[in-house]
Amino acid sequence: MSLYSISRILISVLLLAVCIFVIKKKISFNKQRIFTVIAILCCFSIAAVLELIPYENVFISFDTPEKAIQYYSNNDIENILYGKDTCLVLTSGKSNTRQILNKKNKGWNIQTEFNIKKTNMKPIGTDYAYILSIEESTDRYILVRNVTGKELELYDNLNSEFTQANTGEYYAYLSDFSDEYILYVDGEEVRFAPEQAETISEQLSE
Repeated sequence: MSLYSISRILISVLLLAVCIFVIKKKISFNKQRIFTVIAILCCFSIAAVLELIPYENVFISFDTPEKAIQYYSNNDIENILYGKDTCLVLTSGKSNTRQILNKKNKGWNIQTEFNIKKTNMKPIGTDYAYILSIEESTDRYILVRNVTGKELELYDNLNSEFTQANTGEYYAYLSDFSDEYILYVDGEEVRFAPEQAETISEQLSE
């Protein structure tokens, strides 16, 4: 279990202990059981919500993306793609995840998988591609799904460097994403209009 998750469990346990103390002091004995059950359910709910909120960013930052990921997850880092003020981190372990971390003056901040936005989904035969980003930055990354599992020939008009993850997906940082962006997949031209059909933030773990 990661330090990120442990800290949230400790906060919930501490909160539960305080609730039980108050219940025993303020609630009549015949009602203590039902209030204790309610307190336990509330504390579990709070722990779940806190998993989605990297409150550490208010207090601390990390010197490197590696240190941020080591705090957040027990997964192994597979690759890191750097943008101007973000990086896309690909990890592998019990689940394969992708996270975009943003850099502030003092260091790197934690971003959960839920913070990543997927936009501009484009079908490419049986495969498809879309753009990844976070609200805190104008950096854009591209993800090309590889449903068939065959090796793809990828290049674009930005001379982006594509890397393949162990899931078979391809990723690249886009230095200047605009309506002029063109991706070529096995010679097939795919055009992207900027920021079309933006989806809500969602988990991107496999």
